[in-house]
Amino acid sequence: MYILSNCGRVATVLISEALLFARVWALSGNEGTLGTCLFIFWLCTGTAAFALITIFAIMTVFILSPFPWIVTCIAVHTDPKYSVPGLVLILVEQIVIMIISLFLGIQKHARSGSHLGKTLFRDGLMYFVALTILALLNVAVQQTVQTNLRYALNTFHFALHSILCTRMVLHLRQESRASMGFTTYFDAGIMRTDDSASISLRPMR
Repeated sequence: MYILSNCGRVATVLISEALLFARVWALSGNEGTLGTCLFIFWLCTGTAAFALITIFAIMTVFILSPFPWIVTCIAVHTDPKYSVPGLVLILVEQIVIMIISLFLGIQKHARSGSHLGKTLFRDGLMYFVALTILALLNVAVQQTVQTNLRYALNTFHFALHSILCTRMVLHLRQESRASMGFTTYFDAGIMRTDDSASISLRPMR
């Protein structure tokens, strides 16, 4: 279960990273060359990070817990030389995707003064900075703390990473739809004819 939980957390982060990469590719206008490069980069870094975290989990040493009714075993030896490089690879992914997003924002949206461009800079940059700071803090803690408390930020880091990545993608999607005149909210109104009534859905502006 320990191995599965660690692998599951990393897989969740990598899937959320894939959503960001797909969104950046969409912002580029679905450019084929960029899409191929992004996919190869994500696949290589993601596979390496997943493999490192898996090795880290496998090499963890456990002993039987003195409180088996609470937890059956306790980790007594872990090696951060595998977990830290995995976190660094995830951090590199975040930095690369942030740079590409800002470049596309300047090139395609910011100069036009569109609301989508402002969202890319304000919210996108804020999310990326938050994720980067959290990743750096997690790496620093694992490198400096000597007890198993060094991994205390792992679950929080991975969970918040997935939440912020998904929230950013949904926010950008909402702004894109709004810029095209679409909305997810509808007003149901009653239109009466001579002998019948029909319901129409009108987009709310």
